[in-house]
Amino acid sequence: MAVLNGRYSDLERRLLEDGVDYAPGQWIPIHIGVRILIRNLLADDLIAEVDDFHYKITGNDLGGIKTTEFYQFTEKGRKFMERWRDAEPLTG
Repeated sequence: MAVLNGRYSDLERRLLEDGVDYAPGQWIPIHIGVRILIRNLLADDLIAEVDDFHYKITGNDLGGIKTTEFYQFTEKGRKFMERWRDAEPLTG
């Protein structure tokens, strides 16, 4: 747990807690201003931004201003969450 608390923000830890139940490839919508709070998940390749072409063509934005980014857990991220859930070592 010290690895999680020392490395990841509260938001990142919550995403990891909930993410273990997400279907592979499920999109995670995150407000565009929050990216800085998930920077360590991105840096560690546990999540990746997905192409949001579908979002762009639906018009679900604020007058043409992008307000949401979409992410999904990588394979590395899914394995990390499973190890955490199963109380296995997270590093190494």
